[in-house]
Amino acid sequence: MGKRRGLGRGLDDLMATHDTDLPFLDAYGDADGKPEAGQPPSVGGDDPQELLSACVRLLRSEGAEVEYNPDEDKAEVGSWLSLVCTKEGVCLSVVTDSPLPLVNSDLSEAGFVGGRLSDDRCKAEVTLTRWGVPL
Repeated sequence: MGKRRGLGRGLDDLMATHDTDLPFLDAYGDADGKPEAGQPPSVGGDDPQELLSACVRLLRSEGAEVEYNPDEDKAEVGSWLSLVCTKEGVCLSVVTDSPLPLVNSDLSEAGFVGGRLSDDRCKAEVTLTRWGVPL
């Protein structure tokens, strides 16, 4: 039998290739989810009040009893979920007695910024900046 062919290159080779073949990526800088200076907020995300309203409509359509005060720009579902408008978007906070079915990377998807998951996974917080981001 002939010799089996293994993987042609290792991770170090791939990293070295990408470092030299893709230097233009450095020109884009870090992706922090915020619009560039001088750009309107809509460039970086959706209007926070509209996002909050959409979240409230979604929760109510699923049968949740939502306490919503548009004058205070916040909504709550019981003591476990709160949504508050901020300058960046809608801060969503979840607190439960049992671990949430989340990992840290879930809170860094497109349209989310500042995601934090507690070590015991019973608390999560993230700011929603966009609704309907294509995956």
